[in-house]
Amino acid sequence: MLFAFFVFLLPGEISGSSFFTDSAFKVGEVKIEGNIVFSKKIIGDLLSKKGTFFNEELYKENLERLLNFYLDNGFPFAQVKPLGFSIDSVYIDWELLIEPGSLQRINNIFVKGLSYTDVEFFRRKILINKNDIFSNKKIKKAILKLDKLSYIDIDSFTVEPATDRNMVDVTIYLRESADGNFNGAVSYANNGGFSGILYFSNSNLFGRGRKIEIELEKQEEKYQAELFEYTEPNVLYLPVNLNFSLNHNYIKDNYNLVSFYSGVEYIYYDASFLLGLGFEIFSARDNSETYPFLDAGFTYDSKLFDIFYKEKFRKGKGWDLKSLANIYFLPFVLRLEYFKLSFIEGNLAFYKLFRGYPGMLIKEGAVVGLEFRKMFGPLTAYPFMDANYFNNKWQYSYGFGLNIRRFSLEYAVPEGVSPSEGRIYFRFQ
Repeated sequence: MLFAFFVFLLPGEISGSSFFTDSAFKVGEVKIEGNIVFSKKIIGDLLSKKGTFFNEELYKENLERLLNFYLDNGFPFAQVKPLGFSIDSVYIDWELLIEPGSLQRINNIFVKGLSYTDVEFFRRKILINKNDIFSNKKIKKAILKLDKLSYIDIDSFTVEPATDRNMVDVTIYLRESADGNFNGAVSYANNGGFSGILYFSNSNLFGRGRKIEIELEKQEEKYQAELFEYTEPNVLYLPVNLNFSLNHNYIKDNYNLVSFYSGVEYIYYDASFLLGLGFEIFSARDNSETYPFLDAGFTYDSKLFDIFYKEKFRKGKGWDLKSLANIYFLPFVLRLEYFKLSFIEGNLAFYKLFRGYPGMLIKEGAVVGLEFRKMFGPLTAYPFMDANYFNNKWQYSYGFGLNIRRFSLEYAVPEGVSPSEGRIYFRFQ
């Protein structure tokens, strides 16, 4: 059932003609008939001001603005109808009829199309409750949040009268897909041997929106890391997640580090804000100690760019920060990264990999990478160039990549090295 509509009909002799399109008529008086429910001032503020130049698009915008106001304030079956016009040498006066119907409240929200995900998880995500005043805007915002889930595609929603008087049922129609991601990369160079990373994640564990991530990394015999993360979503029906992680890092001849972390993440549409506490167990040849740390950061993910920023404050040890941004424009992808440890003394360091180079121990650095992506049917080709800054100098590498669906093959060559001495990367997901 169509849940709301308006009728737009200019008089037949002038509708669609150049009379309104090309004339210099201005908006005159607007007379409203019907039960407007709200104050005349509120309705008047939604309309174009007297003296505004008139055209057909302006008139349509006024009708739509009025209708959307009623839809967002409890009247899903409102109608806004033009009754007529009066025209003099300068002004066009309007007459409109508003039929809002009765105020409606939410009765039930039904979800159609679920096969695995628990419907209660969706209700916790939507944050719309029984007896809430109907708001088309609020429902659309809730559906936008659902549509951002990687395993959900929203088709449509409908609003229909419920069996109880002045109540409506909302039905959301969606398509659900399996969620789970397994990917990794293997690299090889004549002077460095094999290195690799494996990553697994699931964003809808047991159909309740729980997220789990497992990452394993090994770089020759120099570096090894394991990461386990778990997220419990929508705690207490709020847009707040609880995060837990266990992380191990080993750098040969340098240190062995185990970190445990627990924190809260507040979600606001495309952005999330993170705050948490943890502790680390650090051991090296000459000492071993345990100390707490505080994590704070945020992420923002949109179609044009995504940003990640996090700082870790280690008690008595200083702090470190990690930041990353990807910017997408036309066929280009620009990658930016900056990281820093605040203290110089001690064994703590980042173990970083740059395309074309082996792993390095670094206290501070930056990465700028640019890719040009060109599609040839299912094949994507992307030449790239990276610039890496650390130890007060820049290093460069260049290369070429090919991607077919879930598989990528890259070849990167550091500056000053023969092209035959580059590093091969095989990635899958």
